[in-house]
Amino acid sequence: MPEAPTCGAGLASHAPFYDKLASAVDAMAAVLDLHTSALDDDPGSRPELDAYRSLVDGQRSLAAGARAIGAEMAGYRDLPLAEHDWGLMAGPAFSETFRRFVAAEGELLDELREALDDHRRMLG
Repeated sequence: MPEAPTCGAGLASHAPFYDKLASAVDAMAAVLDLHTSALDDDPGSRPELDAYRSLVDGQRSLAAGARAIGAEMAGYRDLPLAEHDWGLMAGPAFSETFRRFVAAEGELLDELREALDDHRRMLG
């Protein structure tokens, strides 16, 4: 009978999400960065230019952080299984916290689907 996956294996299985998140955020930063090159060099353009530059810096920082988290999670693949309080893990606090996580995942997926549809229309 196969052994149950460890928590470390569970962490590692979520690492690709962070790599994909980083790639998407990096790509948006590239779009915004390129957008700045289309702005006129006049005082009226300064607020938009400053806004986009700030967002690009933040997005690149977020992408680097996501990549680092993904790499760290992947590195825990062989983390030894610790003793757990399985009663707590099966209790209402854990269940509610996990339920909120799953709801947030669903909201993120809905937002991504909507954005993807909009962006595909822009391309087409």
